[in-house]
Amino acid sequence: MGVDIESVPSTEVRELSHLPSFNPAIYTSAKAAADADALYKAGEGKWGTDEETFIGIIISSPVEHLRNIDAAYSKKYKKTNIIKAIKGEFKGAAQAALLFHVRMVFEPFELLADLFESTMKGLGTDEYGLSAAVVRYHAMLPQIKSAYKKMYGKELSKRIRGDTSGEYRDLLLAIVDSQ
Repeated sequence: MGVDIESVPSTEVRELSHLPSFNPAIYTSAKAAADADALYKAGEGKWGTDEETFIGIIISSPVEHLRNIDAAYSKKYKKTNIIKAIKGEFKGAAQAALLFHVRMVFEPFELLADLFESTMKGLGTDEYGLSAAVVRYHAMLPQIKSAYKKMYGKELSKRIRGDTSGEYRDLLLAIVDSQ
């Protein structure tokens, strides 16, 4: 399930524009299959991980091509996909960065709903993280709120209301509820 990047009014998603333009004459289904094979051979198909090859393919592929690689990867290597491969092959900051990049292509609103939840789960609230998310992803709040409700079964504004207080809560809710 992908998202038309051009339809999303967000600087975050548009920052993926540093990627090369998708040219179907270059990024063919055969190239997607070859890149899927190269990813597999650099990761799940060998002992250890050829990080340079794996990361190079992920980071340098246009959005549409990355989707095609994932489809080819899932078709050929049953019960797996690029996200699962990243989780199995990378740890720590490298895993987090690659997952953020790939999920921003495949499921941006679900990724950002998870980001909002991560600022409020557990004891205490990461106020800096929550504030940054509200400001940074303001333009995407309608889609994020919808994804959040589907994923967590409650309204994002109710979650914020229950996890914050005072003028800080009022300010956040004014922004979140305005969208």
